[in-house]
Order: sequence, then structure tokens, then C-alpha cells
Amino acid sequence: MGFIAGLTWFILCIVVGVSASNRGRFGFGYFLLSLFLSPLAGIIIILLLGENKNMRKDRLEEEAEIRESVALRYKDDNYTKTVFKNVTNDLLDYSQTKKCPFCAEEIKFEAILCRFCGKDIVNENPLS
Repeated sequence: MGFIAGLTWFILCIVVGVSASNRGRFGFGYFLLSLFLSPLAGIIIILLLGENKNMRKDRLEEEAEIRESVALRYKDDNYTKTVFKNVTNDLLDYSQTKKCPFCAEEIKFEAILCRFCGKDIVNENPLS
């Protein structure tokens, strides 16, 4: 019975290490931590810490690109209906855009209010 419990402990420690590695953390370190403490403590620590910030940022950017490409692919001929509700109906022509001086997002050239940060663009002084 002791062999089965030890093998189960070791396998759970490997699962903790792989889970930490998938979240952008040092998998071998979490494997050792769970080996000495317990696999339950290791998985709780991983769940509390979450993903690595760089990995999360990359994943969110990739998901946004996928959503945009799918939404553009499945628009109808009049560009009125999209697969996703958060995609705008009118496509921005980047030759007719400018950057917001406050948040640096692309906005329409005629815009007087930034749709991202809500700042007034007429007075283009980002320091005030």
C-alpha cells in the first residue's frame, strides 16, 4: 500500500510541475516544492499566483487577433452583421486615423473625443 501511495504522490507532483510550466512558471521548482510539502499545497500556490504576466499578455493578444480575423471573415457583404458583438461595424481605414495623444490608441481623424480614454482631443496637450 505504501508503494501505491508514494507513486500517486510522485505523479501528482509531476502534474503540479506541468501545470506550473503551462502557466509560465518554473515547473521543476514547483515539482520540488510539491514533492517536499504536498501536491495539494503546490496546486493551491499555482492557482493563487495564476499565469505569468507576460504569458497572459501574449495569450490575450493572440485571442484578440483570432477574434478579429474570424469576425472579418464572417461579415456579410454589407458589413452590418458580425459573429462577435464587440467588433465595430465600420472598418477603420488607417490612412484616415491618428493616435490619441493621451492613450496612443488609433482613432478616427475627425474625432474630438477619444473612444478609448474619453479625453477631449481638441486640446492636444497630454500633460494637462
